[in-house]
Amino acid sequence: MRRGDNMDTSYIKNVIAQAICEVTGIKVNDENRNLFNFEWNISPVDMIYIIDRIEEDCKVDLAEIIANSGYRLLTIKNLANAISQVK
Repeated sequence: MRRGDNMDTSYIKNVIAQAICEVTGIKVNDENRNLFNFEWNISPVDMIYIIDRIEEDCKVDLAEIIANSGYRLLTIKNLANAISQVK
């Protein structure tokens, strides 16, 4: 799906969850949980790979979206909402 296509938040949430699972083996059940929580312990290196996959699948500059937002953005739900608003 290319940027400009109608990406809904459920599609984007699935992309994010799938990227996390593929990179880390973690199956995220709570879309409101911060991705840097201690229980999951996702390493910064893994996060880079996750961001890369999301950027590739959604055709967005996720690093820029994250850089221009607060830490609360780092949940599946909030990331999906932010990505869906990129035009």
